[in-house]
Amino acid sequence: GGGPGWRTVRVRVERARGIPRMDLFKGADAFCTVLVEGLPDVFQTRVVQRTPAADWVWEDDSEFTWRLPPPGEGDEEDEERSVVVLVYDKDLLSSDDVVGCAAVPLARLAAHGPLHDWIPVVRPRGAAGRPEIKLRVELVADGGSPTAAGGVRQDDQEVLPIVPCAQ
Repeated sequence: GGGPGWRTVRVRVERARGIPRMDLFKGADAFCTVLVEGLPDVFQTRVVQRTPAADWVWEDDSEFTWRLPPPGEGDEEDEERSVVVLVYDKDLLSSDDVVGCAAVPLARLAAHGPLHDWIPVVRPRGAAGRPEIKLRVELVADGGSPTAAGGVRQDDQEVLPIVPCAQ
C-alpha cells in the first residue's frame, strides 16, 4: 500500500540487560520476536548466544518495518495498537523459554514522537529478574519525517507509559 495517509512503523532492537539465566548450566541464548498488533508480519532477531546477564547487543540486522494504513482504513484504530517485543531464551532440546515482553503504544509515538530508550520487560508473576530492552521506535508519515503532535521532546528520564503484556 501507499499514498496519502500511509505511515511506516520502524523498530530497531538495540540492546538488552538483566536478562535472567533461564537454564541451569548456561547464559541466555537470547532472541526477540517483534510485531505490531493487528498487522500480519512478525519478525525475529538473530539469537545472541551464551550472553551474560549484564548486557548484550544486537547488530544492524535488528531493524524491522511495517506499513500502516491511513487512520480509519485498518481493522483497528492506531490508538489501540502497540509494538510488542517478546524476549526468549533459545533452547535446542526443548521449547524456547519466554523471558517476558515489552510494549510501546503507537498512540504514544503519535503524541510524543520517536522513542529511543530502555523499556522494562514484563515478566510472568513471581519470576525473578528485572530485565530491560533498548528500542528505537518511530512512526514515520509518508514524506519522511517522524510524526509527533506538538513535537514534544523525549526526556531521557521520562517514565514511559507501557502497556502491560498478557501474563
